[in-house]
Amino acid sequence: MQLDGLRNELAELEASIPRQRILLEEMENRQAAVRAELDTFIFPVLTLPLEITGEIFIHYIVNDAEPIRGCPPREKLLLLTVCRTWRTVALSIPALWAASDIMLGTDANLIQLTPEEVEPIIDKWFGRAGTRLPLSLSWFGGTVDSWSECINTIVCRYAPRRPPVTRP
Repeated sequence: MQLDGLRNELAELEASIPRQRILLEEMENRQAAVRAELDTFIFPVLTLPLEITGEIFIHYIVNDAEPIRGCPPREKLLLLTVCRTWRTVALSIPALWAASDIMLGTDANLIQLTPEEVEPIIDKWFGRAGTRLPLSLSWFGGTVDSWSECINTIVCRYAPRRPPVTRP
């Protein structure tokens, strides 16, 4: 008798689990929708069209002397840390990533990176820039001799970039 009761209970649980999973998924979707709606009241900037937010980001980064160039990388990276929406917008703007300034030095406040550590960072940075914009790489400090192989590798990798040909 007890065996039949356990089998019945197991069958009921097995039948109930898929229904409960569907219910949980529906509740999670509703939670995300309510959170997004709440965010529009708490963070009205999130209600701006993404194109306008992108333009604001570009104006935030622009340096009067040289657009985009010259802005410390941390300023661009800061845009990625505010919220998911800002991160998505910032990553979708190639102009923000077409220039990279690397500070190499002996200052104790600077993170010391080796050429092997810098290369993948630049690859990721320039990978976000797409293929339509010219790239700019500036480095400050350090000796050219110690970085010449790294710089040569990066230049050779990105020199053949060509924008896609569009046909009418």
